[in-house]
Amino acid sequence: TAAQLQKGLKGKCPGLPGMSVGARVQVGPDGKVVRVVPEGSQAGSSFSTCVMQQIRKTRFKRSQKGGTHTASFKI
Repeated sequence: TAAQLQKGLKGKCPGLPGMSVGARVQVGPDGKVVRVVPEGSQAGSSFSTCVMQQIRKTRFKRSQKGGTHTASFKI
């Protein structure tokens, strides 16, 4: 899913080539994003805000317990 998000960022989130932001994503058992926290030097930037909005819209596979995932996203 991180790879799918990465592909769509370039057209949706404005930023300079090479910009990146990390994210810690908590996913519930139903596959919905419960919480997303930006990490890294771009946390709080407009690029980071856009990436976090895109992550919140994402649905993951259902699981019994949910989980927490980390990933970096770059344009």
